[in-house]
Amino acid sequence: MIKGSFAVLILLAVAFLAGAGDAPPAAARVNTSQRWIWFQGTLSSEPIFKEASDLVVRAAKDGYTGITISDYRLPKAKMYPGFGAKLAAFRKICDDAKMQLIMGCTPIGYADAILANDPNLAESLPAREQVFAVKNGKLVPDDEGVKLVNGSFEELLNGAPVGWKISKDMTIDNEVKYEGKPSLRLDDSPKSSSRISQMVKVKPWHSYHISVMIKTENYTAKDNRIQPYSPKLDYVLAWQPPTLEKTRDWTRVHCTFSSLEADEIMLAIGHWGPGSKDGGKIWFADVRLEPAGFCNIVRRDGCPLKVTSEDGKTTYTEGKDFSPIKDPKLGNDPNPGYYTLWHDVPDVTIPEGSGLKEGQKVLIGYNFAVTSGKPGQMNVCLSEPKLYQLVEDEIKFIKENARPDIYFMQHDEIRILGWDDSCASRNLTCGQILADNVSKCAAIIKKVDPGKPIFVWNDCFDKFHLAQPAPFTHYLCKGRGALFGSWEGLPKDVGIVNWKPEDKQSVDFFAELGRQQVFSCFEYEKFPGILKQSGKADGVVGVMYCTWSKDYGKNVESYIDEAKKWEQSNGGYGK
Repeated sequence: MIKGSFAVLILLAVAFLAGAGDAPPAAARVNTSQRWIWFQGTLSSEPIFKEASDLVVRAAKDGYTGITISDYRLPKAKMYPGFGAKLAAFRKICDDAKMQLIMGCTPIGYADAILANDPNLAESLPAREQVFAVKNGKLVPDDEGVKLVNGSFEELLNGAPVGWKISKDMTIDNEVKYEGKPSLRLDDSPKSSSRISQMVKVKPWHSYHISVMIKTENYTAKDNRIQPYSPKLDYVLAWQPPTLEKTRDWTRVHCTFSSLEADEIMLAIGHWGPGSKDGGKIWFADVRLEPAGFCNIVRRDGCPLKVTSEDGKTTYTEGKDFSPIKDPKLGNDPNPGYYTLWHDVPDVTIPEGSGLKEGQKVLIGYNFAVTSGKPGQMNVCLSEPKLYQLVEDEIKFIKENARPDIYFMQHDEIRILGWDDSCASRNLTCGQILADNVSKCAAIIKKVDPGKPIFVWNDCFDKFHLAQPAPFTHYLCKGRGALFGSWEGLPKDVGIVNWKPEDKQSVDFFAELGRQQVFSCFEYEKFPGILKQSGKADGVVGVMYCTWSKDYGKNVESYIDEAKKWEQSNGGYGK
């Protein structure tokens, strides 16, 4: 008898393929001695097209065999006239240089381009029975008594702000003020962390908005955060690093979060990484905590809106008892696919004849989108059927115009998953949801362009990377060991691009699963040691020069020379 998540995946896969006729042929395996070079940018832009084209010619002369293209505009290609012609022209350049074209697709972790087609497909967080009140003919969030103590830093005791715990390198500054009130100054040093914090009572399953005024002067500390943390859950409730400039006048920065099951949070503001080495300063002022309202509310069938009386006995109707609720800036600020963390909350008015009365309180359940991990990084909900039609549209466009030799699924850095109603209603782990998703995406590629090799990033399917077992936690993926078991949905004919090849456990894990592997090393100094350690592991077929900063200097040649030397001395890769 088949048990556990694997049984669930079998049933999901059968259901998905049932309406698609016979299963398509397996993806092809690639030959050994793959030598790829990574390029990230959109070929719809003429300057970037030329940059990529020049790199193809140069890389081919150096001995590379293929170029991987991660084009962030592909899932919204219909918005860019002439995009298909650009891909076709680039395909010819690759053909002339005898270079394989490896096309990135299915950007699940960085899904802004997918979401440009429908911003309501964003993965979201829940608000349940959040209290709103009718005030001046509008539905507005009620604070329910949730308040910060001394957010203005005006009340002091022995020179320190009442209600706050502060690092020793922080002091009240009565010279640099915000709106006439004192600020809290951090005279930064190279130490690893400095922050202010306060314990605050909150309501479980509510949405909240934190904001703080910040001023900087020569400030270079890393890993800056506004971080609500639940001691009860031992869980960070938001991963939204504010974008700070080295020197800037007073600016308000924001954070939104769901309290989930927590009834108390530790609100901390500061930096968690290396501090400034050159005497930089940062000032904090006017810290606020308030209910978030309908900012970035997600509206789709899988995430319903529910409005009831306080006792839950009466349900109110959208369009009759209150105006339709929609956030026009959701995924459209300033352009399609772009999400701002905080903006003006849409007004919800009470029409004539409504069952709601002035002063009345109601309970509202809804879902709202948040970023997680990096500014602007939004994940797509993997449980929504519409996603797979958008994936198929993308693959058809790529096939028709780029005619790729290999498909490279961009399932990487998935940082929020499993919480919204669409996901929670499935009663699956995040690992099972992701396993189902990658199985479906691979099946779409095989159906649209059968027989082509398919690869995927390792991180979210790696038992020794982001798919570790409990107690490991990963950003806002639901549960401990959230992505564990995700590899069970990865078809056996899908290869791995391993960006952690220095970890022998990771390489051996995929070797034991019978996967082909391409090593993606972006720290050149580690490359020779990686090849010596794992270059002969089962299934290793090549390497990819990878850079996130377009570092195409001398290391491009040195990298491939090292690879060719390894191949010649060891008879190639794998056993």
